[in-house]
Amino acid sequence: MCNDLELSRFHLDLNSLLFSCNHFHFDLNAIRVDRLDGLTSRTVEIVNLSKRRMDCNVEYVETSKGLILLKIEILNVPRFHMGRRAQLAEIS
Repeated sequence: MCNDLELSRFHLDLNSLLFSCNHFHFDLNAIRVDRLDGLTSRTVEIVNLSKRRMDCNVEYVETSKGLILLKIEILNVPRFHMGRRAQLAEIS
């Protein structure tokens, strides 16, 4: 894990990558982020189908091909359907 590198804010669009739900804890494994420019915080943002916001903590590693997120832990979880798909995209 690269502790000195921080993530910028990201948006999870529930269309692409499967995630799993275990009570109030979510793990998204091996999400790749190609752009590493301007990474300033460890907060990601998830927006579900009802457009409610969820804050997350992340764990990640930097590779030669980009950033791999190992884990996303959602801090405030509104209700939404399990088994939805999610995609990580940078918020500009």
